[in-house]
Amino acid sequence: MKHEAVISIQDGNIIDSQGKKRIFKGTTISPSSKYFPIPSVSEADNFFATLKKSDTTLLRWQILWEDVEKDEADSYNEAYLADLRTLLKKAEDAGILVFLEPLMQDWGSSLGGHGAPAWTVEAAGLEENLDNSKKQQMMYSLFWAGKKMAPELLVEGDNIQDYLQEHYIAAMKHTARRVKDCKTVVGFGIMAKGQTGDSKAMEMYPLNFEEDCLKPFQKKFIAAFQKKHSHYLFLAESTVTGQFSTWKYDSKYHSQDIHTVQREGGVIPDADIEASKVITLLSFEPTKKLLGVFVSKDKQKTAFQDKINKALGGGNTVMVDFSPSQGLECLQELVQETGLSYFVNIATAD
Repeated sequence: MKHEAVISIQDGNIIDSQGKKRIFKGTTISPSSKYFPIPSVSEADNFFATLKKSDTTLLRWQILWEDVEKDEADSYNEAYLADLRTLLKKAEDAGILVFLEPLMQDWGSSLGGHGAPAWTVEAAGLEENLDNSKKQQMMYSLFWAGKKMAPELLVEGDNIQDYLQEHYIAAMKHTARRVKDCKTVVGFGIMAKGQTGDSKAMEMYPLNFEEDCLKPFQKKFIAAFQKKHSHYLFLAESTVTGQFSTWKYDSKYHSQDIHTVQREGGVIPDADIEASKVITLLSFEPTKKLLGVFVSKDKQKTAFQDKINKALGGGNTVMVDFSPSQGLECLQELVQETGLSYFVNIATAD
């Protein structure tokens, strides 16, 4: 059952159905989290009651491709999806909105991570003597750039890149189909904690990761939802560290933060349909000490403003993700001055 959008983007702001700008409070719940795991159906009533008491209004709800399409390609775990729908209905009853966000950390559980099902690794036919870390890098490389790196690697007639991407997107579309009557779901994340792949291997090919790999995939993901789920927004991470971008394929960059999906300000800046659908989520890292002295409020505010401007410069709608311990007062002032929406992450609060 299709329903009207609960929140939308207007003039760069996130607004509700009454036209009011929204400020969210909540957390990220994940099957990989020790502290904020997704509850079982039997635990759900107490779980959502507790969240409601804490004034939670939004959850980043991470799901795993391997939970949806676990055992083999095109075979979906309907029992898991039925439980997910039940939980989302309970969130809806509690008045909590949800972004469903596919998590892809270190590829999948078969390689020591969380995300992709084991059959994807079998389909790629990687050498058995590779360690898991190398296999993780190679799987991401094939996911993003299989057509360039392995043009002859076909699975069921498709290049491995198309095969992996199409199944990933199809699994998320099937998930959306099963929870389509859950008004609490306001959209999907495109990918959380994804990685770029084997940096040395990718350097061998004339590819710009953002333009040739990431953006085409993002647009493909969004386009797949437009016909049946046109009311959804799409959430994209942007880990703002002030460090090097992980899109640069060089060993000195690759050793930086590899668990990120977006560079600073690097998500679909085109003035087309995607620009009105995508929210860039800026995640601020904890403020660091300098020679044992905390950074002053003015300097902290200036630093935050600079990072926000980088993202806004890409033409994006921005939602700031931060904990109350990370300069709440500074960020609140900036939010008021810039008109941004923001997300207070209570999971990391003191």
